[in-house]
Amino acid sequence: MQALLGAGEYQAVSGFVDPDVGLVISIHAYVADDAIVLSPAQVAGAASDSTTMLWGVTDGEGADVISTIARRFKAIAGDPGLTSTDVIAFDTRVGLGNSIDNIAERFPGSHVVEYHFEGTSLYGDFDWSSVRFVFDTEHLAPTGRPALLAIVQDTWTI
Repeated sequence: MQALLGAGEYQAVSGFVDPDVGLVISIHAYVADDAIVLSPAQVAGAASDSTTMLWGVTDGEGADVISTIARRFKAIAGDPGLTSTDVIAFDTRVGLGNSIDNIAERFPGSHVVEYHFEGTSLYGDFDWSSVRFVFDTEHLAPTGRPALLAIVQDTWTI
């Protein structure tokens, strides 16, 4: 998925999105009720869509995270959790911070693949990062594979 997002292959990514459910994007471990949900058409057309969206606010500063879908996807693809992965886990949370991870409650019965970067000693390992891909194996996407329900980024928080 990281390679597809990084290469801007949004049409291919859209094939993993269930048209009835959409794709939830969360910039924090806690997936808010008002998190943005993208349709397969929005995912497929991300490269040409100049609409900006409010994805949430940064931890600590409270600054708005506003960008296009394509810029958000590039930020996810460039996340150290994906680019400098130390650990890949299935249905086990690796990145442990003080944020509540509500994926199990928000997406019951789902499966999670977590890509985790443990951080560097330069910052006392407080620069860890995870990207979690949430899949539904009960419902298949148009590709015939498990549907991608959500992409959740997580980092150490204050």
